[in-house]
Order: sequence, then structure tokens, then C-alpha cells
Amino acid sequence: MRYTFGDYVLDTQRQELHHAGEPVKLRRKVFQVLVYLLAHRERVVPKQELLEHLWPDQFVGDEALKSCMKALRHALGERGRTSHFVHTLHGQGYRFVAAVAAREPRPADAAPHALPLPEAEGATHQAELPSHALAPPHAEPDNTPWDALEGEYKQVTVLCAALAEALALAACLGPEAMHHLMRDVLALAQATVQRYEGTIIQVSGEGFLALFGAPVALEDHARRAVLAALELRQRLHAPTALRGQPPGVALRLGLASGPLVVGPLAHDPQRSYTAAGAILQRATHLQQRAAPDTLLVSAATYALVQDEVQGEACEPLACEAPSSAVSVYTIHGLKQRRAGVPRRGAWPLSRFVGRVQELALLHTRLAQAVRGQGQVVGIVGEPGLGKSRLLAEFAHSLDGQAVTYCEGHCLAYSSATPYLPVRDLLRQLWDLPDRARAAALTATVQQRLGAAGVASEAETLLLLQCLDVPVDLAPLAALSP
Repeated sequence: MRYTFGDYVLDTQRQELHHAGEPVKLRRKVFQVLVYLLAHRERVVPKQELLEHLWPDQFVGDEALKSCMKALRHALGERGRTSHFVHTLHGQGYRFVAAVAAREPRPADAAPHALPLPEAEGATHQAELPSHALAPPHAEPDNTPWDALEGEYKQVTVLCAALAEALALAACLGPEAMHHLMRDVLALAQATVQRYEGTIIQVSGEGFLALFGAPVALEDHARRAVLAALELRQRLHAPTALRGQPPGVALRLGLASGPLVVGPLAHDPQRSYTAAGAILQRATHLQQRAAPDTLLVSAATYALVQDEVQGEACEPLACEAPSSAVSVYTIHGLKQRRAGVPRRGAWPLSRFVGRVQELALLHTRLAQAVRGQGQVVGIVGEPGLGKSRLLAEFAHSLDGQAVTYCEGHCLAYSSATPYLPVRDLLRQLWDLPDRARAAALTATVQQRLGAAGVASEAETLLLLQCLDVPVDLAPLAALSP
């Protein structure tokens, strides 16, 4: 169901809430509370009914529901005793009181597709497109009219990728071999893009176009797009990536970030997902200008990831408007992987206020650790409460002290990687580059463990395995769990 109330739109099919076109992030339980109240807005919903709906067959106290209601009121902009949407009837329950327009959900989206990439001049070979791939409005007179497009603005990052020297490859390989090559490249791209929750929306005979941040809203869309591009480039060069294909296959990659109008065609039975905006052309131009095996990004993308990547400015990109150019950057690799919302360039932070007790507690625990008493501190709170800012202020307060501060992050797109934060800490503490050779990593680990007085074979093998270095684990078979 799609509910509209005030400046808010809630889509139960996409599990999204938007306010004035901007996505509102809600925890799953909070979203379920809002959906249930909207579905039963004609009556007061008792607290016990909500508890049984949200936590079936579980014993949960009132505090859990109060926390959800508090987060919901905050998301809906209700402050103090002002309540325009959800009324609390003490001793009875809750009721959604604002005017609501509801309509039936659309059918589930099919495999997403969007505006086609421009063909390279003189291209002769084309990968076979699905029958429902979106064509330009003049391609067929029976196409769904473009005025039927019901879209919304979303902040996204567009990844445009194409085979380098595609025309030469096509002429050398022939149509059938070129088709098989593109099939293998696109399969690799699909797996990589999906890992970072992106969506490939268009393919051509030379490459593909992908969105990060739509249709699934992502607060770190630029970071994920960069990681996907770098990983795809790396995987493409793996010996087993393209077996039976010609050596030296490389991609030209372009990234651009900004607002796009995205959405399905309203009357398209296949529910094609479309995108329109200048960012598509910007990413395409960057890809066309990129050298083989090179990743070029726009200034907007670079501002979102500059603290995490190794990059440099290159010659600006000329625009159609006279005497105008756009800043362009080359990204060579990663400096560090982070989680959460990326810092937006060098924007200053607001003045840090409060949290005196929490900050004092951290310093107390640090003092105990310095005296040899190991400490673990857990910081728990709602999103946006200031957990990351508290740690940032704590780290800043350590300047000038003989303390080593490192960060390891759990990443949503690396949940299948065991001990990822531990690996990050090891790399930072021992200054291990991401692309170091196995022999160099092994020598460094052995040297560091020797300096620490820990030089057994078991510890060395365990740490090397944690660092993704191929090792023979047979000597560890005798160890107990």
C-alpha cells in the first residue's frame, strides 16, 4: 500500500518513507509500527495489540514500544506535546489522526532498466538485451509515453563502465566471441555491484550503467560505488576471472554523484526502472574520457570519499556551456574503509556540547587500561544520537598523549567477512597496505610478532589467515577451539 499524509509518502512495497521527496531512515520495528497504525487508523490501537504484532511469541516490556514511538515521533517531526500525526490516549493506546490518502500497491518491479547509454561511434557488436529493456521514446510508437513517468528525486551515484578498445576487440574476436566476453564481464559486474547493494539498470554491447542509492536508498552511495568500481577492476585481473577470454581485458570507469529523477514507468507491465538527469551524462562522459583500467570521478563524488581514497586531480572536463569545465579526479585505491555516513569534504563540525559524563567515563577507562587493566566499553544509542561524534571527540582529546588510536569498522556489505574490524586494526597498527604481496605481509607479521615476543607458528598462521594471506592451516589442526 502507498500512504500519503502531509508531506510524507510511505510505500509498504519498497519499505520506504519519504518526506518532501527525501528518504527518512527508520528502524524496521519503527517502520512496522507506522504501517500498522496507518492500516488501522480508523480506531485506537491498544499497546498490547502493537506488542503482539511487533514481537509475536516474545515477552517484551513497554520500554521497547516506547522507544519505537519516540523514534517515530522524531521521524515525523513531532516535538514536545505537539502531535499532528499520532495521538497517545493514555491507558488506551495510539491512533493515527492525520488525513491519509491510500492506494493499492503496484506489482513488484521486474529486473530494473533505465536510459540507454550512448553507443560508441562505429560500434558493430551489441550484447543481446532483454526484451523489456527501455528504449528511447521514438523507438516504437506503442511505447509507454514519457509523461506517464512517476518519479522522485534521489541522491545517487552513477557508475558507468565500458570495455576499453571495444571496437578493436569486436573486430578481432568476432560477434560470437565478443558476446561471450561481454556475458562473462557482465556476470562479474552483476555480482560485484549487488554486493554493495547497487543496481545495474542498463547494459550495452560495451558495458553497463549502475545506480547506487536507488531504488534502494543508501546514505553512503558514493563510497559503495567507489568500492564496487575498484573491486570490479581488481577482480577482472584475477587469473580465474575470465577463463578462455583474451588477456588484458580492461574497463574504463566513470562515477558521478548528484540528484536523479528515478522511478518505474506507470503503465509498463514489466515495471522498467528508469532514471533521468545530468548525472547520467556526467558519468558517461567521465567513462569515455578515462584511460583503460582507470577510474575517473566527479568533484561531488570525490568530496564524499576523499578521506578514504588515494586520488589526485586531473585535467577538468569540458562542458557544453562556453568557458565552463568540471573538476575531475582519478582514484587509484583505498586508504581505509569506513562505515556510516561519509564526511562531506572539509565541512566543519558544530560545537561539541554535553556528554561530559560519557567523555569522562572513557578517559577513566583509558587510565585503567594504561595501568594494565584491559577495558571494553559499549556505546549504545539510537541512530543520530551522537555515538560517532563522541568517539571523534575522545580521539581528538588524545592528541599529545602517548596513546595509539585506531578504528576498525563493521561494514554492511562485508557481513560475511569474519573478523573484519580486527583485520582493519592490524593493518592500521602495522601499516600494512591493502595490495601488499603475500611474501611482504608474511615477513612483516613475523617481524612484528617477534618484536612483541610472540613468535610461535600458530599465532603467525592465524594472523596471516585473518589478513587474507593464503596459508597452510594443517599445523593448526591439533589446536583446540
